[in-house]
Amino acid sequence: MRRTITLFITAAAFAACAGPAKTLKLSSYTSTSGDESANWKGLEPGNKYVLYAPAGSCQVSAAASLGELEQGKGSPVAGTPMGTSLSVIEITDAYVRTGGDSFAALEVKGSDGGKQWLKLPAGASHGCLQPVPPGLEEARKLVGKQLMFTPWAPSCTEVQAAGRAPAAMLVDAEGDVALKVEGLGLGPGSAVAKAAGKTGNQVWANLGNGALDVRVDVLTKCFSAVGSDGATRPNDPFAFLRLPVTRCEEDSDDGKPHVECRTTVGVWEGVMNDTAVELRSVRRTLGAVHFLEGKLVNGARYARTVVAVSVGSAPDSRRQRLYAALTPAMQKAMARDAGGVRVTTAGASDATYRIGVELAEINIGELQTSEVPQTTKYKVRDETRDNPDKPAARERVATARSTLSTAESDYQTRKADFDRLKREARAECDRIASEQKDAWARIAAGTGCAAADALIQPSDSDVVAARNELSAAETELAKMPDTITVPIMADWTYTKKLYSRSVTSTLSISLQPADAPSPKTFQTPLQYTWQDYEVQADAAHNVQGHAPDRGPIDNAEGLVPYIAAAASSAIATRFRAAMAEAQIEAARRAMAAAGLEASKPGFETVDALAYDTVGKRLEKPLLRGSSTLAQGKALPLPADALSLSADQCVLAVAAGTAENPLALAIRTGDRAFADTREGGFAVVELCQPELAGGKVPSIEVSSKSPGAVKWTLFRTRAAAGGGS
Repeated sequence: MRRTITLFITAAAFAACAGPAKTLKLSSYTSTSGDESANWKGLEPGNKYVLYAPAGSCQVSAAASLGELEQGKGSPVAGTPMGTSLSVIEITDAYVRTGGDSFAALEVKGSDGGKQWLKLPAGASHGCLQPVPPGLEEARKLVGKQLMFTPWAPSCTEVQAAGRAPAAMLVDAEGDVALKVEGLGLGPGSAVAKAAGKTGNQVWANLGNGALDVRVDVLTKCFSAVGSDGATRPNDPFAFLRLPVTRCEEDSDDGKPHVECRTTVGVWEGVMNDTAVELRSVRRTLGAVHFLEGKLVNGARYARTVVAVSVGSAPDSRRQRLYAALTPAMQKAMARDAGGVRVTTAGASDATYRIGVELAEINIGELQTSEVPQTTKYKVRDETRDNPDKPAARERVATARSTLSTAESDYQTRKADFDRLKREARAECDRIASEQKDAWARIAAGTGCAAADALIQPSDSDVVAARNELSAAETELAKMPDTITVPIMADWTYTKKLYSRSVTSTLSISLQPADAPSPKTFQTPLQYTWQDYEVQADAAHNVQGHAPDRGPIDNAEGLVPYIAAAASSAIATRFRAAMAEAQIEAARRAMAAAGLEASKPGFETVDALAYDTVGKRLEKPLLRGSSTLAQGKALPLPADALSLSADQCVLAVAAGTAENPLALAIRTGDRAFADTREGGFAVVELCQPELAGGKVPSIEVSSKSPGAVKWTLFRTRAAAGGGS
């Protein structure tokens, strides 16, 4: 049977080609071999790359001529000034060297017009040749300059820095310490990835004698030249909040200027550790933020909501201990709104809202005990048996030997056919060339015939694979023992003693505005069952022992810490809802004092919260809705359907009810704007100048607990007193 053999070279075969070595132009090689893959197109003349080769990064070498590369000469570029200076090179000529030491040879021209040759060995890493990254030439202008870290610059929205204690370096460098740009390099887009040793095509600048690497686009936006206006730390705190003071309320406190901001403000979020700083500028609603004479101050003295918290009487020691254990949960709930709420004593006359917490009698049941049988496995003895995997290993060796014999025979047949067909092809080509009458035509035809010598013989990859498989099979068989030791197991029955106590009580939280005749009271049943068990250890029979907590077993009072832990979650949720209700009541009062009314029945709370957040900047509701939130599932709001002018904002407000408290959060899809306080309401304001492309993004509302929510999207003005 006559077998047809296709003669070609692929990028994979190029890495292991045999036969006589030839040096061909890249264009001739791809046309005669049939290999026109994208890899070769990237090496064609006219392509530009940046050469970046730190020590040990790649195996590219350089020489003055193609001949030197053919002779095995050339010097590695990794770690040399040429390899570390981010040289931009243009390919002006390209050749392929076939044979055992195959490689691609590129004549390249540098930015200074000088030329040299690069050797790219087959099968090696050539990651030091990268596409020219954008902004490289502008980045070169920064080398040697003295810069200061100025994160207050409006253009600074992201920080990417890696090195030795970069967080400390940037904090220490803020407006005080100058850092010199030592040089440039390439790396990934992420500082965390760079600190982990990852590579990439982003330009990074090295500062501070090699201690700090900063991504160049961050350097241009977040650093300023020493002595420039941008390097001067601003006295205005609103530059750090990225917030115009026109979105806040100004008044006087004993002759000192006081500013209160209740809207969404600018903060930094991300990663800061010993090797990387990766931050982005985001906007978060924090509640009321206060400044006195330009300095951030505690807002408790300015709080519109003054809450008096009273705890019920504790007629017995059990409830006294439980109240004390629940106090941290209440304190944590109050701390969330420290800027907008001031907590006072139960009898304070200036309280605008009163919250009462009371526990009914705590009933702890009798200790319940029971015994249940348990079964485990234990080892009786070890037994030696024939290895069950040995026959399969022997069969694998026999199969591998047969496969190798077949592969060797098939390869020899294909090689003989190849040699014969190649001789016939060369003879026919030479005959046609000799018949050309014109001398130049004979030379050209003869050159084409010579290309046949560069064609590669049939691959012996099947033979190599078969040999590798035989070697692996024989190694596995040699290492495999003839016998194995098998543990003989048996069942063992032991006794597990169970203990339990049941607890019941009722947690009552009352909410009462200062002018309300009576409070609203919400009761939460507390039902808890404490359980533990006891097992006697028996190592001989593989029984793990367990000692129970003897406190609740010996004395019912030992359950108090467990009851407190079970009740803390419920009281924290209810208490946050109570605090939210107090703030909502204060917002309603402020709105009424301004002579305003809700524009739609049922949305009084939402409208009051909107006015409380932005005051006179509030214009009108645009979209409203009522929904039922599933636990942890986001509800999308159609904010992206709105459009804003340059002086307008959209305010999103969502609120639950006191009867069904929620842990609400509201955020944009990209998390750039958010209120994540997880209280009974959430608000976030997005102003047109801070929006990417000036377009309002989608907004979503979620809650850690399910329940009904009402929401409204309002239009607001960026500054009070302006037009719409």
